[in-house]
Amino acid sequence: MRRLVLFFTVIGVLALLGKAQSITKSRWKPLGPFEVPKGTADTGQWTANGVGWVESLAVAGRKEKTLYAGSNVGGLFVSRNKGMTWKFRFDVNRVCGVWDIVVDKQRSKRLWVATGTNTWDYNWGHGVLYSKNRGKTWRKTGLSFLPEEKQVVYALERSQVDPSVFFACTETDVYRSNDQTKTWFKVLDFDDKTRVTFRHLELHNRNPDQVVASGARLLFSYNGGETWEQKDSLMSFYGKRTKRDSLPSRFAVALNPQNNNQVMVVYSHKRINYIERSNDFGKTWFNVFKGRDFDRVDLNHAEIVWDPLDSNRIIVGSVRLYLSDNQGKTFDLVSEPKAYSPRFMHDDIRALTISSKGTYWVGCDGGVSMSEDTCRSWVDVSGYGLQASQFYDIAVDNGNLVGGCQDLSTMLYHNGEWKHTSAIYGDGGMNLIQGNNLIVMQNGMRLRNGSYANDKWGVYYTPFTPKRFKYPFLFSPTDSTRIWATDHDIWEMGPNKQWKNLTKSIPHSATKIVALDASSPDSSVVYFAKDQPTWNGSKEGLKNRFYKGVRTSNGYEWSDITANLPILAWREITSISASTQNPNVMYVSLYGFDDGETRHRVYRSEDAGITWSNFSEGLPNLNSLKIIQYDNDRSLFLATDEGVFHRRTTDERWVKLSRGLPNCHVIDIEIDATLNRLYAASFGNGIWYLDLP
Repeated sequence: MRRLVLFFTVIGVLALLGKAQSITKSRWKPLGPFEVPKGTADTGQWTANGVGWVESLAVAGRKEKTLYAGSNVGGLFVSRNKGMTWKFRFDVNRVCGVWDIVVDKQRSKRLWVATGTNTWDYNWGHGVLYSKNRGKTWRKTGLSFLPEEKQVVYALERSQVDPSVFFACTETDVYRSNDQTKTWFKVLDFDDKTRVTFRHLELHNRNPDQVVASGARLLFSYNGGETWEQKDSLMSFYGKRTKRDSLPSRFAVALNPQNNNQVMVVYSHKRINYIERSNDFGKTWFNVFKGRDFDRVDLNHAEIVWDPLDSNRIIVGSVRLYLSDNQGKTFDLVSEPKAYSPRFMHDDIRALTISSKGTYWVGCDGGVSMSEDTCRSWVDVSGYGLQASQFYDIAVDNGNLVGGCQDLSTMLYHNGEWKHTSAIYGDGGMNLIQGNNLIVMQNGMRLRNGSYANDKWGVYYTPFTPKRFKYPFLFSPTDSTRIWATDHDIWEMGPNKQWKNLTKSIPHSATKIVALDASSPDSSVVYFAKDQPTWNGSKEGLKNRFYKGVRTSNGYEWSDITANLPILAWREITSISASTQNPNVMYVSLYGFDDGETRHRVYRSEDAGITWSNFSEGLPNLNSLKIIQYDNDRSLFLATDEGVFHRRTTDERWVKLSRGLPNCHVIDIEIDATLNRLYAASFGNGIWYLDLP
């Protein structure tokens, strides 16, 4: 009998080990969207349709068929056929944003990229990377950073006079290399780092000593970066400002390709746009434009390019694109987000270049567009494979998916096909699915309800305005006809569309709810957390950030459990996962970087939040964004800035589920119980899925 028991025990252990191993050996598959989804309406109205945010562009090769497109979060994509098809080309161990691209003009396979991610209120990157095979493999250069150093390289330029000379800039510093990026030295460390925000570099194409660095400041060097002269005070706005006026957030710079001594700068001050010109490389200036002909020239939308074939032609990119044929004196609007218009282009211009053949290329929040007729018409060349969509949140049900995207509104995956909710313009957000009933958040402003079948969307009016794209949003744990939405409080909407505040008994504060879980076995216990660490300089101390609620006949009785988890003095909870099997077991995932070797990414409680233990072994020093439980709560999945990790509750450490999935920023994970499938929503690389055992 003992032998029989031992035999079945061994068989059981082997089965469990096989199951755990099969998850780690499973392979992720991309779900897309791989191309611009079909719109669910074709009325010619404004649309936010597209594939994702493209921050940088470069055109390569004599025939200009090779395109490099950098996502601000999702890495690099390459097309060899002018945008018909694209391939993801970035080191899976170093995925982050690509802010600038330099291609070797003699050998177009060689390129350098400036890397960094600056989403979610924090910055980090890997410095400047180099590839000699169109991005198939990458290596470090002398300008390298660790993520915890929180550095983004925003601009990278190579000298046309001496190809061994490169300049690069972070937000506050400028660097120079004299040996093709092998070694670097700092040439500008600005004393006042409170308002610098460098975004542009320009190098004179005849004089290797003349350099421009700009952002919220405008600086010129005439000796290769040894010294710098500040030119902000020579701009037209400067003498008219008052001490209370906010200053321009970004000066964008263009050099005339036919004569680099001629410089133009575009900026905005007090909602008035200015273009200034210099004919002596920044020594003297005069104004050529002042007005409101174009919208929102700011830190995130400011591009200006001088046409290399016609010195009279200037193009400015802000939210939309504007063309001048008289050296910047007047402008015409040449793009609009109107479906099926010849000038159709997604809003928010991020990258702008004009090739030597006179082709105009634009990277925007919707992908890549091209014009071969001087901006009279545009062709979307996002093609197939530019999987750069930035999802905030997804909801899944029986193979169907609805996802809210950065500036792409809401995407639907239904019957194996991607569609776009063309009737909803702007940003998407949180989502719910209940059969054919869809509830989505639009523009951080309102909730909309609709279905897969048509593009008519109703409105659920809330007692608050979320003013953010990601926040807890779920069906009531006791009644799926009711919705829970959050701002500073938890609000429940009943069948009559009236809202009830479930947390009005707790102290009101300026912080907002960022994590919510109501998955205890009998749905009687609810946990929620608010944003920001508790150590914020106030007298609150360790309180008012983490709550437990127990349902009663009169609603919920709330207790503050913040002090039970002391790590909240320095960390913010990003998600909560309570066990559906054992009401005492729960987990939280955490935001932020660790200074030392110990990781603080996940904490576990076995007594309903009274005491906690660190459960972070094996995790990277990056943000953990969502944790969920699986297999009757014996297994865990964790979304991070470096992909998805798995851990059985009996394991000693987390294991990365890396097969097929690049190190992308996974912001949401969901399990479709019907298909037994794990979905990963990334912020910059679209949707991926993993079939579970």
